[in-house]
Amino acid sequence: MTAGTLLVAAVAQADDALLTQGARVSVVGMVIVFIGLVVLTLTLPQLRRVVERIESRKAARREEAVQEQTVQNPAVTDEEVAAAVCAINAHLKSLEQIEHVRLTLGLYDKPYRPWRLAGRAEALLGRQALGSRSRNRSL
Repeated sequence: MTAGTLLVAAVAQADDALLTQGARVSVVGMVIVFIGLVVLTLTLPQLRRVVERIESRKAARREEAVQEQTVQNPAVTDEEVAAAVCAINAHLKSLEQIEHVRLTLGLYDKPYRPWRLAGRAEALLGRQALGSRSRNRSL
């Protein structure tokens, strides 16, 4: 408040009406700001306490809901867990097979070319000839 008292003292010495009015507006503005800061200082701790109470109530409600669900739903047996795991595994394997088929079809999805197939036939026949030769190196 020392700035306000200095401002009031400066206005008291000045004779200008505009300066007097400006000083009054400045003092009112400073008072409003300081009152707002005091109100914030007093309400923030109270607000924190209110928020903590609300969160503790929510947590208590969640715990009650979980307890009610456990009472209503009996525990899952080992056989049910095994059945669920088997079902998930079978589903994932089927997805893998579908993806493999897509990749395979994507590789061989080419138009029919008889000349390319003829080259393959010759290569296969050549492999058979290599397999039928003798392995004896003395010849």
